Amino acid sequence: MLNYYQQFIDYLTYEKQHSKLTIKAYEDDLHEFEKFLVATKVQEKDVDSMTAHNYVVALIRKGNSRRSIARKISSLRGFYKFQVKNEFRDDNPFLGIETQKYEKALPSFLPVEQIIELLNVNINENSSINERNQAIINLLYSSGMRVSELVNLKLSDLDVKEQTIRILGKGNKERIGLINEYSLGRVIHYIENGRLDLKSKNPDKCDYIILNNRGGKITSRGVELIVKQMGYALKQPKDIYPHMLRHSLATHMMDNGMDLRSVQELLGHKSLSATQVYTHVSSAHLHEVYDATHPRAHKK
Repeated sequence: MLNYYQQFIDYLTYEKQHSKLTIKAYEDDLHEFEKFLVATKVQEKDVDSMTAHNYVVALIRKGNSRRSIARKISSLRGFYKFQVKNEFRDDNPFLGIETQKYEKALPSFLPVEQIIELLNVNINENSSINERNQAIINLLYSSGMRVSELVNLKLSDLDVKEQTIRILGKGNKERIGLINEYSLGRVIHYIENGRLDLKSKNPDKCDYIILNNRGGKITSRGVELIVKQMGYALKQPKDIYPHMLRHSLATHMMDNGMDLRSVQELLGHKSLSATQVYTHVSSAHLHEVYDATHPRAHKK
């Protein structure tokens, strides 16, 4: 960026005759984008519309307001317009970037610390119900399954020895979900204790793993209400829904190095494009970590 940076600042100063305050804002916006390029290992010559998209996501994740993001994008749009005008490059990667649509499309997820807290939340005096609720969270977060898949799990779908779960997904497509040792232990404890207690309230045979308070098959709506209540019980109450746990798992796995194809298989996505949103989230996470840890990230 240094190749064109000073020329652009001179252009703003002498030709456009902007105020010192305006020029300072441009400088800050360009420096911030430069740090993003370093963090994501993108060369200036390789900046494209996808880079611009990822940058908007990073700004959203950092908590920038819509107004602040719009100003930063406007600064960069002006910078690249200057490059195109002077034939330094052929295109403007920030042309047509709309911040609002990215903000809506970005999946919400919980940080690992809140997931750990959530796994131990009790919202009922009945221990059997608490065991059931914790089994719900463990199953959703460990495997990344959808709530519609969770409520249809049967005892026969759980393979304790292999630590896997047979999941019937969209379009009746079957896949094998994974469950970690900790979560498996919590689920088994529920099956051997809390589930038996809940099952005793219903004389009818019910093979589903997750039961409602009356010992029958739980509904998706029932799971949504339980997860919401558990979110409100956190130290910092949060409006949580089941799919957020799926988003959280995918994001955390990407942050820790899982490749895109593996995440696709884990989640049961039909196409890779449905999984690619998590690369944008992870890119934003990388930017945040870089800002927080690089010794010169906050120096001019």
